[in-house]
Amino acid sequence: MSKKDNKKNAEWAKYLSGTFLLRELWVKNLPFVLYLLFLSIVAINAAHKAERKVHEIAKLSNKHKELKSEYIETKSLLMQMSSETKVIEKAKDLGLQQNAQPPKRIVVNND
Repeated sequence: MSKKDNKKNAEWAKYLSGTFLLRELWVKNLPFVLYLLFLSIVAINAAHKAERKVHEIAKLSNKHKELKSEYIETKSLLMQMSSETKVIEKAKDLGLQQNAQPPKRIVVNND
């Protein structure tokens, strides 16, 4: 092997063994590196939470659309069932008849 190959192997061995971490520069900047690591973990956590919220909002939006359509359908059914002709038909089934005379107004004088 040549000197060049030996030098490359020695550098790789230094990186693989971890001796480069013991240099004064790394030790001196270790608190800053740990701070950056902490910030990156916080940022990843925030991104995951935001993604979960987006999925939850999408689910709630779909549920809202379903409930709104159910409300409109039920309201329309109620309007159909409470129409005068339907009420008269159901009253006839119960043996009731529609009054032919309009109701009379009773007026009370307070003297």
